[in-house]
Amino acid sequence: MRHLGCVVVGALVASSLVLAEETPAKPPVRHLHGLIWMAGTARAFDSSEDGFQVSLGQFERNLKTNPHIDGVSLTGQWKQLEPQQGQFQFARLDAYIRLARQYRKPYKLVIVPGMGTPDDVFQQGAASIGTKVANEHRQNFGDVVKVPVPWDPVFQRRYYAFVGELARRYGDDPLLSGVTVCIANFMSSESHLPRTPDDLRQWAAAAPDYSQKIEQCWKDAIDRYAELFPQQQLTIELSSALPGMEERMTDVVKYGLEKHPDQFAVQNDQLNGRNDNSAIFSYRVITELGDKVYHGFQTVAGWQYPKARERQGTMEKTAQNFNRAKGSYLEVWYGDGASIETCARLKELLTFAP
Repeated sequence: MRHLGCVVVGALVASSLVLAEETPAKPPVRHLHGLIWMAGTARAFDSSEDGFQVSLGQFERNLKTNPHIDGVSLTGQWKQLEPQQGQFQFARLDAYIRLARQYRKPYKLVIVPGMGTPDDVFQQGAASIGTKVANEHRQNFGDVVKVPVPWDPVFQRRYYAFVGELARRYGDDPLLSGVTVCIANFMSSESHLPRTPDDLRQWAAAAPDYSQKIEQCWKDAIDRYAELFPQQQLTIELSSALPGMEERMTDVVKYGLEKHPDQFAVQNDQLNGRNDNSAIFSYRVITELGDKVYHGFQTVAGWQYPKARERQGTMEKTAQNFNRAKGSYLEVWYGDGASIETCARLKELLTFAP
């Protein structure tokens, strides 16, 4: 009887060992780290062929000559890559990615819906909020635009089909180190939405419980991205979305951290050197969570132009705010990342957390 027990136990152990050998280990999640250059791809996607080739040449020269760049952020609008359903235009993005691969630079994909949603999504019946571009620092300031209602089923069906195509095309690339999770966006990849009094009336008309629906959209998006990009850092570029939604967006962060602790990351896009950044919602969330969540920053403006320098503040104070929050990476705007001198000075001032 004892011998039979030994045989059974031995068989179970052996089968467990075989199962362990047959189950492949999950590959490690890739993360962004260090100084990340926002490479200005969104403008290049809309430029003439000659203008695109100039931008691409500048991109290559900087990757080749600037030793301080640790990675690149490749951004664009959804409608630039899929102007009509199923008609994908990846050639220009592919050209940038080929160069990133050539120079062994990790990259992040940031493709924004919001006002970058293709027109035919609305023509197919997706609900929208009509608003105006509210950022006075943008070239299209004041333009009338449409932003999809993020829980609308037509929008979600089209959008996630597009994200699935991105994953199919780029998800296995070992240099794709991060993607920004998008779903409820306005002008950029930050999680903010149109918020004027008229905008808020439209949100309430779309659904009385709109804040709850927006929160759920973000949680669902995190899960969908995690399924499609299992090896990449999943970043939420955090803001309060709409007035009164700070607690809900904090819950979104906690959800992402609980469900996908190895992948989930939080990014603040408002890092500046004008003052202490502790009053900024996303900065406060990051510092409260500390090393519980992988996190990084993006400068709010930059230092290459007078108006940008005034908005950004000093480089020293910017670095102080970054170091106090123990960021793992910093995204810098095109002109700063294209300046070897600026990048070298930032590398002297910044301390990157592991």
